[in-house]
Amino acid sequence: MPSKRLSGDGRRGTFPRPYVTGRSKDMPHVGQKVEVRTIGRSDHSFGSVVVDQAVNGNTVVIMMPDFGEGLQVPDGVQMTLGWTSDSGYHRVNVEARLDSSVADYLVVGPVSCIEVIDRRQYLRSAALLKAGLTVPGSDTAIATVLDLCEGGMRCVMKRGEWPSVDERVHFRFQLGDKWIDQPSKVLWRRDHEDIYELGIKFSKVRERDAAVIRRHVFSVQIKAARVE
Repeated sequence: MPSKRLSGDGRRGTFPRPYVTGRSKDMPHVGQKVEVRTIGRSDHSFGSVVVDQAVNGNTVVIMMPDFGEGLQVPDGVQMTLGWTSDSGYHRVNVEARLDSSVADYLVVGPVSCIEVIDRRQYLRSAALLKAGLTVPGSDTAIATVLDLCEGGMRCVMKRGEWPSVDERVHFRFQLGDKWIDQPSKVLWRRDHEDIYELGIKFSKVRERDAAVIRRHVFSVQIKAARVE
């Protein structure tokens, strides 16, 4: 069924660069959560969702964030779009413009090939964060987060009597100006001479916390890509 918002070929208006030929499943689908980062002088990062898709799948419509004053988007501005699927974390450069009928939406089309940059369910990035770790009936210990994704983390802490594998624990750490309080479970533990290395799986992640983690991870990945 043709899109209600886009023409059949996905070209309402024109973009300075040609579209990349692809199937509809290549770009994120309607309802898919995406992370967006603008490229250039104005550096914004925000979470969004796909609300429409052209028949050919090359063009999607995403919801604009509410920044209060709004985000100025000139036609043809370049952005990076990132999203997860069963096959991993995907990233593509797109050009965007405001929807001509609804100002709170962006029409974006790819100008590069879609990359699968991480074949795990969630994109993970290196981190160096301090986190408070507690289990019922114990004092709080300090752990150092080594890498992080919205599904869990890898961290190290001073060796002691706890935590053990499969133990329920609670982590509290800060990303930017946001505090994340996250019930978790220890998936694995490696014992070194004076430290534990722990693999942690988050339980019941709140969407607002997952969004904060995704933005942090996506930001780290984009900076790494620019360095490369």
